[in-house]
Amino acid sequence: MALLGVSTVIALGLSIYCWDFYILLGWLAILGLTLILFGVLALFNVAMFAPIFWLVGRLSNRRARK
Repeated sequence: MALLGVSTVIALGLSIYCWDFYILLGWLAILGLTLILFGVLALFNVAMFAPIFWLVGRLSNRRARK
């Protein structure tokens, strides 16, 4: 989290120093796309592994009753 904050401050400072708003805008676009990518990958992770964990839970629950 600190790296994200420091990088944002650096992008803001560089944007002000160079009088170019697109440096900050590009950095924010990269952050936004990264968050979207992580969200999609998290949904893919849930879609792939949730049925496996559900099945393992049912199988272990049946064994515990015996």
